[in-house]
Amino acid sequence: MAWLLASGASVWVNAACTPSKPTPAAPQPTPSEVASAGVPGLAGATVVEPPPVRLIAPPEPGRLTPTDKFYALKYSLTLPSVDLNLWGMQIAGLVERMLTLTWNDVMARPQIEAMRTLECISNLAGGGLIGNATWQGISLRDLLNEAGVRPQGKYVTFEAQDEYYTTVPLERAMDERALLVHRMNGEPLSPEHGFPLRVLLVGVYGQKQPKWISRIVVTDQNEEGYWEKQGWSNVAAIKVNSRIEAPVYDAQIKRGQRTLIAGMAFSGPSGIRRVEVSTDRGSTWEEAQLVPAPAPFGKTAWTGWYTWWAPAQPGAYLIQARATDGDSNQQGEEQRRGILAGVFPDGTSAIHQIQVSVVE
Repeated sequence: MAWLLASGASVWVNAACTPSKPTPAAPQPTPSEVASAGVPGLAGATVVEPPPVRLIAPPEPGRLTPTDKFYALKYSLTLPSVDLNLWGMQIAGLVERMLTLTWNDVMARPQIEAMRTLECISNLAGGGLIGNATWQGISLRDLLNEAGVRPQGKYVTFEAQDEYYTTVPLERAMDERALLVHRMNGEPLSPEHGFPLRVLLVGVYGQKQPKWISRIVVTDQNEEGYWEKQGWSNVAAIKVNSRIEAPVYDAQIKRGQRTLIAGMAFSGPSGIRRVEVSTDRGSTWEEAQLVPAPAPFGKTAWTGWYTWWAPAQPGAYLIQARATDGDSNQQGEEQRRGILAGVFPDGTSAIHQIQVSVVE
C-alpha cells in the first residue's frame, strides 16, 4: 500500500450560496507562541511540531506519519541515554510478585503489532501535535496479570528514566490494547520517541503514555504526575477533533474550479462516525467521505475524510470541518474558552477553520 506522507522538516522550538465576508481565520500559533501565552508547563518544555501537511489528493487509509516528522515533547534538557545490556524495567507496588524484565526478556515475549494515532493534549485546533504510526511491542495486561494485581490496586503509575511519571486507572492499563512498544514504523524507537520502551494506551492524550519507561507501580492512589501538577487534566481523555489539510490557508481558488477539501479526524475509542464541511460560516454542512484506517485499527488510528467543492461566486470564504465520534460527541459543541481556544486544561474540540479567496 502506498502512503501519502507529510513533507518538510521538523524544527525544534521552545514551548509547552452567496459568500459573505467572514472574520479572517488566523493561522495556528506555533508551540513557542503557546508557551509565551502562558500555557502551564510548556514554558520549560521542548516541542517538535512538524510542518503542515498539504494534501493534493484524498487521504489514503491509515496514512502514516514518518518518524522524523512525528511530533515529540520532552520537559527535561537532555534525552535519557540507555545501555540495553544494563537496562531493566520493574513492575512493583500492590502486586503478588514483583517482576524485573531485562531487554532480552522483553524481546522473548510474544510481539504485537498495531497502528495507533498519538495526540498531544496541547494540540491546537488544526495543529500538528498529532501523528499516526505502526508500533510493535508487548502486552501490558499480560505483565500485570503475571505480577498478580492485589485487590487494593486501583491505579497504575508509569515512571520514566527522565523522572517523568503519570497515573492511569487500572482498567485502562488492563485494556487488551495497552502495550509497551519498542518499534515505531518498522524501526527501533528513536531516542526522541522513547528508546528503548514506551507506553501505548487507547483513548488518552500523549501525556498518559510516557516514553523511556523504567518502572510500573500498581497503587491505591491516583497520584498526580508532572503535567497534572501544572493543572492539566488527570483524565486526559481524547476529544473528537478534525483538521483541514486541503486547501491551504489563504489559498486562491478560481470560480467554478473543482476543489478538494480534505483532512484527518481523530477521537477516543468510539472512532469517527462522520465529518461534515461548511463553506458558508456554518449555515449549512455537507457530509464528507470517510477514509478509515485498515481493519482492525479503524478506531485507534485517525480517519481521513474528503469532499469536493466548486464555488459559484467570487469572494472570501470560511471553510470549516467538524467531526462526530461513535458516541455522538460532536466537534465544536464545547464553547471556545480559556488559553488558546480552550487547549488548557483538557485539550480542545474546537472547530478548525481556514479562509480562502475565490477569484474570477
